[in-house]
Amino acid sequence: MTVDYVNYLGNTVNLEQLAKKHKPAPKVSSILKRLDTRDGASVSMGFEVAGFSPDHLAEAKRKHEIEREGQKDRKLMRGERLLLAWSEEIYMREAKPKRVALKPYALASSADQCAEMARRAGWKSVTVRELLKG
Repeated sequence: MTVDYVNYLGNTVNLEQLAKKHKPAPKVSSILKRLDTRDGASVSMGFEVAGFSPDHLAEAKRKHEIEREGQKDRKLMRGERLLLAWSEEIYMREAKPKRVALKPYALASSADQCAEMARRAGWKSVTVRELLKG
């Protein structure tokens, strides 16, 4: 027993021929892999917003203070230096900033809005950078 399908005009439709006609759309990642970037052209992968959140800075300061107190309690070995007092500027210069959003933004204006909201929320040293491939 076979099932025949018909279209809205009443003509019979072969499902195998329809499957051959309609291929699924390729994923964006597979398209980007096939792009030839040897000619020097680079492809934008979006815009990343990164910075230092207040919670992240507070946690880093707490860890620094604990480590400094532990260092004071131990006997200092010859040549060992004490850790300097906590400095937010030094930490932000040496540490890697955290992403504000998990995925990059497709538009620069969206990334700028996100960066402005992060600054208003207390994030420090917020930057927007374009992610390029190639």
